[in-house]
Amino acid sequence: MRKITAFFISAVTALLCVPCISGCSAKTEYILKTDGDGNKYYIAGCSGFASNLKGEVVIPSYYGEGEDYAPVTEISEQGFSATSITKITIPATVTKIGQASFAYNNLLESVVFENGSKLEEISRGAFGYCPALKEISLPATVKSVGIMAFYNCTSLESVGMHAVENIGGRAFEYCSSLREVTFPETLGSIGDRAFYFSGLKEVSIPDSVFEIGYASFHSCTSLEKASVGAGVRVIKSGAFGYCTSLKELCLSSSVEKIEGARYVDDEFYCGHAFHSCGISDVYYGGTAEEWEELKKNTDNKSVTVNDTVFDNGALFGAKLHIG
Repeated sequence: MRKITAFFISAVTALLCVPCISGCSAKTEYILKTDGDGNKYYIAGCSGFASNLKGEVVIPSYYGEGEDYAPVTEISEQGFSATSITKITIPATVTKIGQASFAYNNLLESVVFENGSKLEEISRGAFGYCPALKEISLPATVKSVGIMAFYNCTSLESVGMHAVENIGGRAFEYCSSLREVTFPETLGSIGDRAFYFSGLKEVSIPDSVFEIGYASFHSCTSLEKASVGAGVRVIKSGAFGYCTSLKELCLSSSVEKIEGARYVDDEFYCGHAFHSCGISDVYYGGTAEEWEELKKNTDNKSVTVNDTVFDNGALFGAKLHIG
């Protein structure tokens, strides 16, 4: 009897020590900070049980009272991650969004940046794993889209990038509903696997772009047409690999080299730049002599990995249009 009583008491004690999650609340919190010049500002985030923060959230431009009345200029790292919010409005005063600040928000459908925003970067993983997000228009001040910024946003259909200069690696990886993207003339680089397995149907890379990363458009199986601008000198390994629907390719005479398979520390990383493509027509901006020179600088040596053959044969098996 004593053993049963002791067990019952210990069980009840343990139960009382477990927080009642279903009753926990969540709210937007603002942490007051002071910069090196003595100016006060707030960092916004979520406190409490995050998934209980629901519906629309509007972050105010200013917060506090009296001497503590100051602008909200930052959103903390993971500040609003894993919540149940459906819409977030970010004021023009916010100049920094922390890493993964809105990640894992399954219900987030709309992101609004207020007019006059001075935000320059969408940080790493900021909107990663937001499967309900369908469109977003970035402020004209945003120059950089960070690594995995919109990773696995499977419903994302439209992205407005007005003055972006850099798109980080894996930024739009697995954005399977993303059919079209208009790259601004300010864009300089596209990172490794930036659009891997996205739903793009057409890609037009402007002359301003000087680098497209490894496997940047790999496995875009809906991609039918691709145009590479005059700024790109090297088309890296896997850049358009396994774009099985790719029929029309436009290349500038500025392209000097097309890579074959890539290995990192003797481990296979990705196949040739145009492996497993179905290219029917290649439009080349140079002369026949320049095309022959490009062929010499193209790695078409076949590589077999796990019974899969990788080469750039599709590029030279297509009908060539010069000039």
